[in-house]
Amino acid sequence: MKKTIKIGIDIDNVISDTFSSYVEKFNRHFGTEIAYEEISDFYYFEKYSGIEREKVNVFIEKLERDYEYHLSLKPYDEAIRVIRKWMKEEAKVHYITLRPLYMKKVTLDWLKKHGFWSRNATAHLYDEKEPYQSDAEYKKSVADHLGIDFLIEDAWEIATVFKIPVYLIDRPWNRVAALPENVKRVHSFLEIENLVFAKFKI
Repeated sequence: MKKTIKIGIDIDNVISDTFSSYVEKFNRHFGTEIAYEEISDFYYFEKYSGIEREKVNVFIEKLERDYEYHLSLKPYDEAIRVIRKWMKEEAKVHYITLRPLYMKKVTLDWLKKHGFWSRNATAHLYDEKEPYQSDAEYKKSVADHLGIDFLIEDAWEIATVFKIPVYLIDRPWNRVAALPENVKRVHSFLEIENLVFAKFKI
């Protein structure tokens, strides 16, 4: 019997072009001119703007709760094609995201809207009530529980805690000097598709 492949996939900046939209909204709101390519630290955006951290936090929280904004985020078209193909081949697709649990409805609606959903898919959002010490610990805990065979991620500090194959989507904030042998930097879902086929035959 053919082994069912279990795939872990992040959402923001992996299948959803979240950060481009976020930078645009941020610049418009604060009157800044920050370029996407200059961001080397996704989590501390105020470093590039001079805006107080408290004001940035208020802006982020408001944006996180904006249903229409999140539903309007653009997907990466290549990701849709590849993930649909994997689901048709009966792979299990598990979306593992750091989005807070209160964003579950809009997350599921967005996944369904763009064809990222099927009976072989699940979504796992971050529950702040759980005692995780770090984002990496949360994702690894979920992935280990699900028995993930490989992960697609954009955060190098998360990718590097795994021993399974990780395909790290190239982004300005993850361009570190060296990566572990199991972490492969990739530039497109076409590249991931070819690497996954060679290793997992899906």
